[in-house]
Amino acid sequence: MQLSGTGLVALWGKLGGSGTTLAMGAAGTALWGSLAYFSMVGFSGSSGGTGAPLASNDLYYRMELPERVLLEGCKNNYGGSQCTDQAWAILAANADKARTPMPDSLAGALPVPLWNDLSVRHAATEPTCADALNKGLPEWVGAMAASSKGPHVAVLPARYTACQGIAAGIDPMREHRLFWYMDGDKVLAQVQCTVPGSYSDPYCQLTAYPENGAQVASFARLPAGNVEDIIAHAPEMLAALQYNLPKEIAALTDLDLLDGPFMVDRTAAAAARDLRESVK
Repeated sequence: MQLSGTGLVALWGKLGGSGTTLAMGAAGTALWGSLAYFSMVGFSGSSGGTGAPLASNDLYYRMELPERVLLEGCKNNYGGSQCTDQAWAILAANADKARTPMPDSLAGALPVPLWNDLSVRHAATEPTCADALNKGLPEWVGAMAASSKGPHVAVLPARYTACQGIAAGIDPMREHRLFWYMDGDKVLAQVQCTVPGSYSDPYCQLTAYPENGAQVASFARLPAGNVEDIIAHAPEMLAALQYNLPKEIAALTDLDLLDGPFMVDRTAAAAARDLRESVK
């Protein structure tokens, strides 16, 4: 499957007042769950309302809009009705350092925010978990780079998505599906989905890493039954966000990360299809 299209750019360009846009100077994480830590203000064309030019490490922008607008044709899990909840598109600077040492073999391949997101779900003191991250994952990334014929979307094997040893009541292999946009051995973006059995309402989040992770663009929360469309429309979603950024912010970023074409490999396509079928 080849990823292409520009329909969402035109659609979002017509939002006008139907989408809520917010921006502020706020260095740090771009994860949608961190919104509670920010005092949201309307975009004023400057950082913090001071009149000074916006610095790259102050970058923060949030757009809130209906799920059905963010993802055209969105369908709810466990039913066929249109999505009616709100979704978020967020762009922010990221100043986080690696929380655990990244293997030299992954340096330059994984953006730091992605490494942190992955490593936090591994018990680093458990030998099997540590080996999966420090040895197994670099080997898999290298093998994917060697076998691919161009930019592609791959699904991360479950043994690398999470490892928490024998923690009581935790089945980490069922918590997430991670679809990675890879160009050679470099990971540019991911679609992260929860699965039935771990959460009552499985959802997906698209996260992209401009400037090799110095910035993070995220799109959430979208029902997991739309996973194939989310994967296919990721380039359009990024392009539409870029189109709607205020000029002061647009000058600080380039969201044209997935200028493919990206091909979805067979294993990833099968995993996405299985996830969609599981939430029908």
